[in-house]
Amino acid sequence: MEIKLPRVKVEVREDEGFSLGKLSPALIVGFGAHWAWVYLTMFNGQQLFFWNAADPAVPAGLFHPVSLVFFVMTLLSYGVLSRAYRRLFATQRRRARLRFIGATLGFAGTLFMCLADVGSAAGIAALAAGGATTGIGSAILLMSYGVSFGQCDIATIVTSTALSLVAGIALYTAVSNLDLLHPLGALAAALIPFLECWCLYRCSTVLVDKLEFAAITLKVRKTPFALRLCAPSLLFGFALGAVRTQAIADMHLVGGLGTQVVCIGAAALTACAPMIAVMLTQRQHINFMFRPLLPLIAIALVAVYFIADATPFTTFALLLCYLLFEGTMWVSYADITQRFRLTSFVVFGFGRGALALGALIGMTASFAIPALDSATNPANTLIIVFACIIFGFGALPRGSELRALIVGESDNPAGEMLRGRERAESPEKARAGRFKRKCELVANRYLLSKKETEVLFLLAKGRNAAYIQEQLYISEGTARTHMRHIYKKLDIHTQQELMDLVEGSEEEVA
Repeated sequence: MEIKLPRVKVEVREDEGFSLGKLSPALIVGFGAHWAWVYLTMFNGQQLFFWNAADPAVPAGLFHPVSLVFFVMTLLSYGVLSRAYRRLFATQRRRARLRFIGATLGFAGTLFMCLADVGSAAGIAALAAGGATTGIGSAILLMSYGVSFGQCDIATIVTSTALSLVAGIALYTAVSNLDLLHPLGALAAALIPFLECWCLYRCSTVLVDKLEFAAITLKVRKTPFALRLCAPSLLFGFALGAVRTQAIADMHLVGGLGTQVVCIGAAALTACAPMIAVMLTQRQHINFMFRPLLPLIAIALVAVYFIADATPFTTFALLLCYLLFEGTMWVSYADITQRFRLTSFVVFGFGRGALALGALIGMTASFAIPALDSATNPANTLIIVFACIIFGFGALPRGSELRALIVGESDNPAGEMLRGRERAESPEKARAGRFKRKCELVANRYLLSKKETEVLFLLAKGRNAAYIQEQLYISEGTARTHMRHIYKKLDIHTQQELMDLVEGSEEEVA
């Protein structure tokens, strides 16, 4: 008797894999410290630090708009003059020097604000000077974070952003509830930029300084790119400014320190969960954070504006909206920088600059037009915020639109000066430079991301996943995922094929 067993075909598909990678505690703490300092000075300083005049409301209000104006101007100048700024950031020493300058300006601006006697003309001038130095210093430090975030994987970008929100809110709560009228309390706030400077130095050593292609990005048609990125950023900035103003105002009306800590902590921790959940499920697509999180923000805003008084619930909901909004925008700019291998100066300069400009326009409009004041006309504010969110989402650039604006050639003004110097110094450096440019050509041809370009370079040198993991400060699972993505984009299957492809690439020698 013959028994035939059915054939069972088992198909094993290669998993795309996912690994969170390594997180930089210095980047998380530093970025959180930056937002804490911004909350304490630019957004909230006139309420926390002024004690030198009986009625400082009018002159004290000068600090916030002045700092915001200089913040916007500095960020937009990064985008317009990106090639000049990139030369300033060309070396590790120059980057460290600029970070220190930014921290010093932030420190000086905070002291100007604390010490200014707003009852005198000299005090008002000092207040304006403090706003200017604070705005410029904040922009310099923020761009430094943009450069570091732009070198990370999307999973690291989202997770670091979410955790930095918690760190920032915690530091803000701690410092704002000190006796800020005492010199030691004010000094604690003023020294935060130097904490940032140290954190930036620590994270930059592993995320930027030792990378081969950190400064080599793709050229983009700047004017249409800026218009495409600035349109939604302006609209979102208008909405974000309104939410932020109301959230900070309610935070000091909700009750005692214990209630504030609970509301703020709950909002920060709650904001982390949806951000990480969205990243785990939809990270493959550009603008992936907006579609699920904007409806959540809208629902929370509706709930808030139907309650007239400031309660723990309204404070929690407003802070949650603000943190999700702020985190979503930051992740969006970092994702564009990483995904399309663009310079952080153009993306964060135009994007964050337009976002801050939208907030500045919204703040000016609320003062000039009483119908737009959220305190007296919350319904009007809600309608405008919703309109900005809807039209801003519709104006978001799609991936195909951004790819059409990429020229496909490398843009590295600092590297152009170094190439001739390397060839003149030694044949070994010249050969290393030619090999690096071959990898650069392959990366340009197939539009590899920033991290994929770094992995490509090490693979072409014959390195394995364990070495790549250690060199690029990522987990081995992340390294293998990047390898699979590179093989798929290049339509190859082995490391040897990749090495042959790079070796056979045509090199353009100037």
